[in-house]
Amino acid sequence: MKKSLGLRPDPPVIVFSGKLIDRKRPLDLAEAYARVVGCGIDATLLYIGEGVLRRDLEAFFTSRELTHVLLAGFQNQTQLPKYYGCGDVFVLPAQFESWGLVVNEAMLFGMPAIVTDMVGAGYDLVEPGMTGYVYKVGDIEQLTLYLSELLSNPGKRAAMGNAAQTRVCSYSYEACVQGIVRAVEVAGRRH
Repeated sequence: MKKSLGLRPDPPVIVFSGKLIDRKRPLDLAEAYARVVGCGIDATLLYIGEGVLRRDLEAFFTSRELTHVLLAGFQNQTQLPKYYGCGDVFVLPAQFESWGLVVNEAMLFGMPAIVTDMVGAGYDLVEPGMTGYVYKVGDIEQLTLYLSELLSNPGKRAAMGNAAQTRVCSYSYEACVQGIVRAVEVAGRRH
């Protein structure tokens, strides 16, 4: 899959999926990636999505001479699996996300997730050090540290990815139905 997208086969791939707009803060990830690469860690950065910040991102990568970046643009849902399937670490640096379904999607593909404290899914899905990490929105230094840790340690990255996949698989329609039934039963006993 990596070859079909023009990605290098060996280095880990960091994935961002979402609109390239201010609220999603894709430039925070670009800066963290530049710092990681500047420290000698080899990785590829993949953006899935389109938006007004695309030109800013292109200019940033050109000015820093960062060539191992793919701005894949908007992708139909049917195409997302081939992109997620190439990923090793998922990042959602958003300023605000009531949930962030892309976190569920990435974790289904075995990626640990690094999200901000303003991503709702982070509170339920991301168990720090187990399925990913949560950092304060805008803290590029902390994002850089978490990326460096996961990119430099394939064993830890794989273990956290497996744990992420296991965790998100418990968030199913069946589990939702069972939760609603239990809530109704408890409410019924109280009245």
